[in-house]
Amino acid sequence: MFNRAQVAVRLIEALTAHAGAGGGLYTAPMTLTRFARSRVLSALLIPGFLGSAAQAADLFSLPADYYNRFGGIEGVFDTNASKYGVRAFPLPIKADIRILFVNHPNYNEYGLTSRYKDTDFKLANAEGGQKGIMTAEVNHNPWQGIQFHSKFQWSTVAGEYFANYIEGGYAKVVPVPTVPGLNVRLYGALGYGALAKSSQPYTHVEGFVGKDFPGVIKNEATKTNINFNLNSTLRNYYFITDKKAFTTLEVNAGVNGQIIDRLNGYARQFERYDFGLGALGNNVYGIADGKARETYAGLSYRLDYGFGPVNLHTVQYDYGHLWYDLNSTNNRNELGATFRLNIAEPLRLDITPGYDWYWGGPSLTGAAMVRLPQASNAFGPSVKYNWMPNGAHRLSLGVVMTDKGN
Repeated sequence: MFNRAQVAVRLIEALTAHAGAGGGLYTAPMTLTRFARSRVLSALLIPGFLGSAAQAADLFSLPADYYNRFGGIEGVFDTNASKYGVRAFPLPIKADIRILFVNHPNYNEYGLTSRYKDTDFKLANAEGGQKGIMTAEVNHNPWQGIQFHSKFQWSTVAGEYFANYIEGGYAKVVPVPTVPGLNVRLYGALGYGALAKSSQPYTHVEGFVGKDFPGVIKNEATKTNINFNLNSTLRNYYFITDKKAFTTLEVNAGVNGQIIDRLNGYARQFERYDFGLGALGNNVYGIADGKARETYAGLSYRLDYGFGPVNLHTVQYDYGHLWYDLNSTNNRNELGATFRLNIAEPLRLDITPGYDWYWGGPSLTGAAMVRLPQASNAFGPSVKYNWMPNGAHRLSLGVVMTDKGN
């Protein structure tokens, strides 16, 4: 038999289990205060069972990977489109449940997402359409084994339709003993999709091949350590009734690491090519729509030159170019310098003035960083302001995440 404290623990477990994945744009974390936790526990645990209170308190302590979940947050602060909010904000509980709320002029995005045992869940009014897109998704996607994918979308606006599908298949990782470290994954599935009054079965096959090359250039004297990675994915969807196919080929190549002592760099190239046209159009069954080309590169030199409590931490250059999406905020051609103020452990403040030639004006970024013992990295909220030509401006909210030592 359970004592009352154990019953309270089981009750909290049940509630959290039923309450309910990412640089980009982010927001700051929110956690239960110590006072709030104590009030909740006091309501559940009666006097005489205080010896078991620690069991219940553990349920409200932050999980070990909680701070790492902030890498998936997207903060939204778009003054041009008048939309503000946050996507994928992690709740401070053991279960990986994230909330979504973004205010639009004509509607609100809202909902929950979660991941549990290789399965993603989403229930939300997502962005799109005139009043948002009501969406329910379940995707069981382990790297190998049985797969199940489904998406159901509907609109509250008459005459507005969105694609729906259900798909099941199997993924197999193929070992290549002659090439150590080579990842080869094959996937095949049968599905059924619908859009408005059109619906039909389809097949989906894809192959992935990739390999990491750590330390391809290494020199202990200069402290050089360069890594390289290359991968490619080929996907094909064949619509059985209409006998039409849609194929995409993605290639991703990257290099990163320490060039010499204190100087780090990175470069990445992404290409996506598409062929044919699906019977229900592109981007119907989770296919990335259309061709894409993205180029990223950057250098960062660590100085740590002190001016009393302030030090010039790094100077950095970042370049990003989305060739077919010139209005994306990921486009940049920016030179900056980061000044760091160590306020008091574990807090520090980074101020980064810069100039972005892509947007044609200066920028200023502020980030309040926290280094907690249980986190694998330092993180904190950031605000970036861009001055652009013709009186235009852009404000970006985010979360900065770094290694503890940086």
